[in-house]
Amino acid sequence: MSVPRQRFLQDFLFAGLVRVTSVLIGLLILGMFIQMVLIVRPLFEQPSAVARGSSAGLATHQTESGLQVLDDTGVQLAVTVSTPITLPKRNLQLSLASGPEGISIISESSSATVGTSSRRRLAMPGDLDALSLVTTDEAEQQLLLIFNSGAYRLIKIYADGRLQSGVSGSLPPHRSVLSVPGRQSWILVTEDTLEQVHLRFAQGRGELVPLRTLAIGQGLRHVSQVSPSRRLLVTTRSGSTQLWQLGRPEPATLDMLGSDSTSANWLSPVRFRVHYESVPARDYELRDGVTGVSAARLFLPVQHEGYQEPGYYWQPVAASDGFEAKLSLVPLLIGTLKAALVGLVFAIPVAVGAAVFVGYYLPSRRREQIKPFIELIASFPTVVVAGLVGLWLAPRLTDSLPEILGAVLIIPLAMMAVFGILHRLPRASGRIGSVKIRPLVLLPALVLVLSAGAVFGHWAEQWIFQGSLLMWLPTHGIPVQQLNSLLVGFVLGFAIFPVIFSLAEEAIYEVPAIGATGSIALGATPWRSFQDVVLPVAAPGIVSAVMLGFGRGVGETMIFLLLSGNAPGSDWSLFSGLRSLSATLAIELPEAAVGGQHFQILFLGALLLFILTFVINTCAQLLRQRVIGKGRVRR
Repeated sequence: MSVPRQRFLQDFLFAGLVRVTSVLIGLLILGMFIQMVLIVRPLFEQPSAVARGSSAGLATHQTESGLQVLDDTGVQLAVTVSTPITLPKRNLQLSLASGPEGISIISESSSATVGTSSRRRLAMPGDLDALSLVTTDEAEQQLLLIFNSGAYRLIKIYADGRLQSGVSGSLPPHRSVLSVPGRQSWILVTEDTLEQVHLRFAQGRGELVPLRTLAIGQGLRHVSQVSPSRRLLVTTRSGSTQLWQLGRPEPATLDMLGSDSTSANWLSPVRFRVHYESVPARDYELRDGVTGVSAARLFLPVQHEGYQEPGYYWQPVAASDGFEAKLSLVPLLIGTLKAALVGLVFAIPVAVGAAVFVGYYLPSRRREQIKPFIELIASFPTVVVAGLVGLWLAPRLTDSLPEILGAVLIIPLAMMAVFGILHRLPRASGRIGSVKIRPLVLLPALVLVLSAGAVFGHWAEQWIFQGSLLMWLPTHGIPVQQLNSLLVGFVLGFAIFPVIFSLAEEAIYEVPAIGATGSIALGATPWRSFQDVVLPVAAPGIVSAVMLGFGRGVGETMIFLLLSGNAPGSDWSLFSGLRSLSATLAIELPEAAVGGQHFQILFLGALLLFILTFVINTCAQLLRQRVIGKGRVRR
C-alpha cells in the first residue's frame, strides 16, 4: 500500500472514530436528560388510586387525644376530653373538669428521684361540653383549648407544673377540629370549607392565626383524619371524593372511586377505605411515586406553619414525626449563583489581565514557558485546597476582615492614580513599558498598595466602625459567619482562574498579528492597538472563557461542601453562609428514599443544574468557535 493511501486510510479511520465518539457522547447526554425527566415527572402528576378489595366494619385512628372510634360513616362516637393528657417531656399530667367557676385545669407533676408530687389548678370560664379540641404544641409549652363557637385560649405550661392563662382570641365557628401531624396547626371543619390555623409566636407570645382556606366547592359531607403524610380525604355532598395535600392550592379528585361515596378514612399513609350508599366499603391504595407537589411550592414564597411571613425555606426532612417539609429550591439556586458570581469577581480581573499580558505582550518563547505553570493550577484537587483554606484561612479571614476590605477598596483607586500619572508622564510610561522590568516595578508597587489598604482598613475600623467591624455589622442586620460567601467566592475564583485564563489567552493569541503590528507601524501605542484591533476580534472568546468559568463554578462541589457552612438562605449577603445545588445533592441524595418526594426533588435540582451548565457551556463553545473560525496567522 502506498504511503499517501495509507495516510488517507488513517485519517479516514480517525475521523470516523471521532464522529462515532461524538455521537455516543451526545446519546449519553440525551439519555441522562431523559432519565432525570422520567424521575422528576411523577413529582407534578395528580395522585391516583387503585382498588385493593372490599371490606366492612369499623375503622380506628390514633390521634394525639387518644383512640377515636368511627362508625361505618366515619362519625365520631365518643370523645373523652377529661381523660388525663400525659406530657412526657415535662413529666406532667393535665386533666380537665367542670366546676362552679367553669373549666378547671389540673396539673400533676411527680419527681422520681425525690419521691414527691405536686398538684396545681387553674380555673377559667367556659363550658367543658363546648370544647372541640384540647391539645398541646410539639414542645409541650402551650395548652390549647378551642371551643365550637370559635373562641380559643392558650395556657402556658411551666417546667414545675404551674399554669398561666395566656392569649385568647376568636376563630370561625366550626363543627369539629382535625389535628395535623406535628401539633403546629389544626383544621377547623365548617359547613363548606376547611380552615387551617397555625400556632405562631411573635415577641414571645403565641397566637392562633389563619394559615390557609381549603374551599370544598360542592359542599362538605365528611372529612377524614389527616394522615401522617399530611393528606386528608373529603367526601362532598355530590358523592365525589377529593384528596387534599396540605400546602397545595387545589385538590385531586379521585374519579375512579365513584360518585356515591359517603365517607373515606385512612388505614395507613397510602391506603384508605371508602364507604358507599349502595355497595360495601372498598379499600384503595395511592399509586407509588406520585406526590403531587406544585411548582409554586418549589419556586414561590410559601407560608409555613409557625412562621411569621411567607419565605423561601429548604428543610425536606426532620427527626420529628409530622414535620412539614419545606421544599423551596430558591435558597439552593441563590447560593449556587451567589458563590459563582463572587468567584467571577475574584477571577475575571486576574485571569483576563494575565491573559492579555501573556497572549499579547509576551514573546512566543516566554509565553510557552509561563502558560503551562498557570494551567497547572487547574490540576490541584479542590478538596485539598478547600481543606487547607478551611483550616488556615477561614479563622484568619474574619479577624482580618477590615484590612482585607481596605486593600480591596484601595486597589482601584491606586490603579486610576497610576494610569493618570503615566498618561501625564509619557517618558516614565515608556521606561516601565519594557516587559523585562515591568514585574520588578509592579510587584513592589502592588505590595505597597496592599499594605496601604490594610492600614486604611484598620484606621477605618477604629474611627468609622467603633473599633470592631465584626461587632458593628450584626448590629446593623448583617450577620458575619466564619464560613461565608466571601470565603467560598475567593477559593472558587482560584479554582476557575486557570479555565478563564487559558481560554481567554488562546482567544487573544489566535488573533492575526498582522493587524496589531500594522496599527503600531502607523503610530498607535501597543495598548491602543490591542484595544482597537485585537480586542474586538477576541472579545467573543474572552466572553466564552468567562462563561465556561461560570459553568465550572456552578458545578463545583467540594469547595461548597467544605467552606459554605451548608446553611440554605435566600439573602445575598457576602458574610453569611450558603448552600448550593451540587453540595445538597452530595449530602442528601445518598440518604433519600428512592422514588420518594425528597428523592424526586433532589433530581429536579440536578436537572436544573444540568440544564444551566449545559446551556452556559454550549453558548460559550459557540462563541469560542466563532473566534477560531475567523482564521489565524502564525506569529
